[in-house]
Amino acid sequence: MHTSRNIKARAGLFAGIALCSVAAFASVNTARAQDNNAVMLPQVDVVAPQPQAANPQHAAHTQGTGGGRVVDAASLSPHQLVNVGPFVNVPAEAAKPIGQAVTATDCRMSVRPGHPYFVEFRARTAATYGHAFLFHGRLGPNGTFARVEVAGLHPAGDSSATYMMGHMIPVAADTGASWGDLDEQFMTARFCVTLSEADYARVLKYIRWQQSHSPLWNAMTVNCTGWVGDIARHIGLQAPANHVQAPRSTSTRCTG
Repeated sequence: MHTSRNIKARAGLFAGIALCSVAAFASVNTARAQDNNAVMLPQVDVVAPQPQAANPQHAAHTQGTGGGRVVDAASLSPHQLVNVGPFVNVPAEAAKPIGQAVTATDCRMSVRPGHPYFVEFRARTAATYGHAFLFHGRLGPNGTFARVEVAGLHPAGDSSATYMMGHMIPVAADTGASWGDLDEQFMTARFCVTLSEADYARVLKYIRWQQSHSPLWNAMTVNCTGWVGDIARHIGLQAPANHVQAPRSTSTRCTG
């Protein structure tokens, strides 16, 4: 009798896992479709409204740096790709009200002649244990950010249910900017590496490969710290072998 019950219980458990896995992979296909739609949408320059701004419409008409059509991020589809200052290809969802815009001189201490490109490992706070991600692109004079892309592994969408499920099984992932990445008030650690044009081209190719081959996120197996650590090691840095740790520890220990 007990054996029969155990078999039934296990069968139910495996059926539940299979059902959740199917749902997760279905979400992956949905996320990919959304990403494809986002790529097809026109790029626009966005002024992300400040939380204290009394008149969002006024912020929407402020001239951006890209010279394109400037709109309010809140008026766009969450998955539409936009430009925010030097940041390009940012989902509109990540350009929600920003309390403290990212400074433009974070790599000023790392500037080297003949190294106009960079990869900066970052960590920020979140509702739980935080998030590790990358800024990468081209530097301007004195280490200012001239052109920046954001890359990192995180659950797709903004659902807490997806995030919680990702602690048990793999869930659909995104590999671009998420809300909070462009807000300096959440930043807890950074480490900037400047690169030559040839080295950056090699690293950029690997980042793109990582983004196209990372459909799933799981807190214990395929998470943001392990994802960032892989890119650090590809550059030639020493990254922690243990990816189940706070994002801040990963970003500050990606050293030469």
